[in-house]
Amino acid sequence: MDTARLKSMARESLKNNWPTLILVAIFVIIVTGDASSSNTYIRNGVEFEVKKNYGNILNLIFGGPVALGVANIYLELIKNKKVKIERFFDGFKNFVNAFILNILITIFIVLWAIALIIPGIIAAINYSMAYFIMSEQPEISAMD
Repeated sequence: MDTARLKSMARESLKNNWPTLILVAIFVIIVTGDASSSNTYIRNGVEFEVKKNYGNILNLIFGGPVALGVANIYLELIKNKKVKIERFFDGFKNFVNAFILNILITIFIVLWAIALIIPGIIAAINYSMAYFIMSEQPEISAMD
């Protein structure tokens, strides 16, 4: 298949789904984004800022279910179905499995990256389709 055909297929599947996909992107930013706050202090005439970052904790807890919900949306888009925002929240129906999958992927990628950078990148590519597999087969466990 040539590039022009792929582009036309992508445009066709996105045709009436833009509002839903933009809303999904906003949800992803809100749920896993950088929810940080800061306090400014002045000591001995020197101003410094202390940041409290909650984004990493939110991403660790909700990153798996959110990624699973996004995978649900993308799979519906590929199957030329009308994308419904409710499919995004289906990731939270399988919260425990998605949470465990997120933890495992993070651990495995970090361990491979400690060995060297290139194995870490290869591990990230290896695990990149895990949420799509879980989306199509929700009965399988995170380790599978």
